[in-house]
Amino acid sequence: MKKRGYKIERVRSVIYHYERIPTLLSLLTKKYYYGLRLHRYLDKQKISLVGPKTIYFLRPVFYRNWKIIIDNPFLSLAMFTVLFLEMLSGGFGFVVGIIRKI
Repeated sequence: MKKRGYKIERVRSVIYHYERIPTLLSLLTKKYYYGLRLHRYLDKQKISLVGPKTIYFLRPVFYRNWKIIIDNPFLSLAMFTVLFLEMLSGGFGFVVGIIRKI
């Protein structure tokens, strides 16, 4: 992009992410569904199964903003619980996808 003359800048405003998923069950179902074919995607893209691109807890953003996590213990616990459940559900889908060769 820089070679084409575009200027790259950072946005200072907060950007909220909203997936429009009404229930925890529907979120976990979505993660399971994605997990079913994840092995194919990882192979094609040559991405390791264990790394910051596949495991949320390994992403540096969690550690850069550690003060926010400490300042909001209830929300942090809820966030890590949901992330753990997502990882568990996607992992289960991943294993099922390999076994069923989906």
